[in-house]
Amino acid sequence: MIASEFTSIATSRLNDLTTNDLITELRKLVNDFTSDSNMVQDIVLDILMERLPELEFIELCNSL
Repeated sequence: MIASEFTSIATSRLNDLTTNDLITELRKLVNDFTSDSNMVQDIVLDILMERLPELEFIELCNSL
């Protein structure tokens, strides 16, 4: 599987999660420094950036 396929599948599945579930998953991944984890973190952050008001997103990022 190439990175773009992984990103597409992960985005599709992660979009089905609630915002709170995404935040929970993001907090679980924050100390995992594998490349796969980094890709998932980026996808989750992109989704949250669209869902959350700007100030909440900034506060979330600062808390990580």
